[in-house]
Amino acid sequence: MQAEKPVPRATAFWANCIGYLGNYTLPARAGELLRSGAIHLKTGLPMAFVLATAFTERLIDAAVLVVVVSAGVARRNHLPAWIAPALTTTAVAAAVGVAALFALSRVRRPPEVLSLILRFSPGLRDRISSVLDDLKLGLRALQHGRPALAFFGLTAIIWCCDAAGTLLGARAFDIALPFAGAIVYVGSLGLSSAIPSAPGYVGMYQFVAVAVLPLYGTPKAAALVFSVVSHALMFVIIIGFGLAGLLRLRLGMGDARRGTAR
Repeated sequence: MQAEKPVPRATAFWANCIGYLGNYTLPARAGELLRSGAIHLKTGLPMAFVLATAFTERLIDAAVLVVVVSAGVARRNHLPAWIAPALTTTAVAAAVGVAALFALSRVRRPPEVLSLILRFSPGLRDRISSVLDDLKLGLRALQHGRPALAFFGLTAIIWCCDAAGTLLGARAFDIALPFAGAIVYVGSLGLSSAIPSAPGYVGMYQFVAVAVLPLYGTPKAAALVFSVVSHALMFVIIIGFGLAGLLRLRLGMGDARRGTAR
């Protein structure tokens, strides 16, 4: 983050753990708000700034996800029918989001109509102007060459690490999965996370596993068992780290929620 003061790495890590906890236990990916609220409460950074950087981060993550999954599916002729539309939708959404990011970050003042309304309320005008300034600063967080390239690279590495972890887990179940197959699998899980589902993505993980893994020679029964066990293990890890994050940052779920309202 590019701000008046840096965010300590430990705070960023534990706030992310709280965010994942929220995503796994609350609907509509509310963990993103909890993560931003936690950072806001622990660092004093403006909430608008933190939310804007989170929005920027998700756009970059979506763009990298499209590239990674596209590379993985490049040599496959037979794929589930939903993957291509999901890739296209994510790519279009990322492109539109990036364009909006650059446009919004260059807005110098509120729209004319809003300015006319706010002319009669100087206090409200100053408040909104301050929020707009924080939003613009956050949206510009990754528009600097070196941080942006580093974020792109690290995001790609993280997706590859997820794929490598999937390969190790598959071996424990005697499932022979090529690296490209692991990339497609974890990428498909990432794409599916944008679809409304039950808290913890229960059912969605299993659907993806049964749809994708058999394309690489894994029986559907084995794919289902693998997805259930790996998903349960992930659930335990995320819940554990999320609760540890609340303890380390000395927050409760209510504190993080209150942080989002500021």
